[in-house]
Amino acid sequence: MSDPLVSIVVVTLNCGPKIAGTLGSIVSQHSRQSIEVVVVDGASTDNTLDEVRKYSPETLLSAKDGGIYEAMNKGIGVAKGAYCMFINAGDELASTTVIDALRAELEAGAHDLLIGDHVVCYNDGLRILVKPRWPGSTAGMPFSHQAAVYRTSILRKFPFDSTYRLAADYDQLLRLLRSGVEPFRVDLLLSVVEAGGVSDLRRIKVIREWTRIGGFRLSYLRYLSQFVVQQLAARLLPARLHDAIRRRVRIFKGA
Repeated sequence: MSDPLVSIVVVTLNCGPKIAGTLGSIVSQHSRQSIEVVVVDGASTDNTLDEVRKYSPETLLSAKDGGIYEAMNKGIGVAKGAYCMFINAGDELASTTVIDALRAELEAGAHDLLIGDHVVCYNDGLRILVKPRWPGSTAGMPFSHQAAVYRTSILRKFPFDSTYRLAADYDQLLRLLRSGVEPFRVDLLLSVVEAGGVSDLRRIKVIREWTRIGGFRLSYLRYLSQFVVQQLAARLLPARLHDAIRRRVRIFKGA
């Protein structure tokens, strides 16, 4: 393969049942020849590696690491593509034409960071479309990193700070903005994201890290209060009313 246009980095750890959908959505891209698949595994002990090998990724690394952001940095380090995209195990590209739809912008090379829409998919079948809050507030992550495409050289200059276990993408974004990188909004649905990821399950800790990174902002209290409302609604309200609240009140990266 000549140097690919996009390297898609997939971080895995004991996610055998989920990885087929993720890698299947990548290798089925109409522009497969323009994509490098980089799988960074954290030394899985289940059948994850066997499942990954079925999809013949261009690069497969497997070793213990210090968490998801350290693994993402490893992927950046070996990526050959001009741009990088991150799709977590359990998440998928939204269609077989995502890279085709991005091709013109990526080949033009005018932007260091492109951001688009994503859908959050819940176990009960509820699906919520989430659009970036950009241009707009940087009080919290304004888009999902699964719905972003980064110039690889920029990622190497500004790697994730893995001392932040849950919000290193937010720390990186603020550093990118201070350096002059301007996210470019594309009106495209890029990914389908599984609800219940690490940052969903530890939402209060995420907000705490946001505060460490960006300083205290009153808007963080809004995120916290909305999270509390969601948790109470899940326990106290009928399912239909709870679904209505979930659609109205989003506590998710990019909400």
